[in-house]
Amino acid sequence: MVLKVSSALLTSAKSSRRFSTIEVQFDKVDELTKQCNYSNIIWTDGTRKEDNFLAAHSLVLDFDGTMPLEAAKAKFAQIENVCIVTSKSHQSPFKIDDYGRPGKAITPADYFHVIIALPEPITNLATYKSVMKYLINLYGSDPSCKDGARFYFGNPRQECWYS
Repeated sequence: MVLKVSSALLTSAKSSRRFSTIEVQFDKVDELTKQCNYSNIIWTDGTRKEDNFLAAHSLVLDFDGTMPLEAAKAKFAQIENVCIVTSKSHQSPFKIDDYGRPGKAITPADYFHVIIALPEPITNLATYKSVMKYLINLYGSDPSCKDGARFYFGNPRQECWYS
């Protein structure tokens, strides 16, 4: 599976503009998402910008307290090549900022990313957005995931589950 990783590792969104392409075995995705910010999208010259969209080798859904983690595991159990990793605000009483510091108070809930490996990459931005919109509506995940420049913060303390 191919992912993009931030050259700035686990830093702020502002610092996560340049990404390098990494090929990783699917069953090792969680090792990568512990160490750096990442994206399922490949961009021209590694520059994170929707106009630079080249391909997506996986799909990522972001759940911020909208579905219990155990319910997600049950929903995705029958789908091959799914990895669920908890995000940095998972079960925290505070929203965790870009630098890993506690921010505003929140009710602890399940925060996680669902990474679905694709057998073939999607190479058309409109197709990618359409597929993502369908999945977002189907599962109730964060609608901003359909952005062709989307990236996700890694979490060194994440929990991980594979289908």
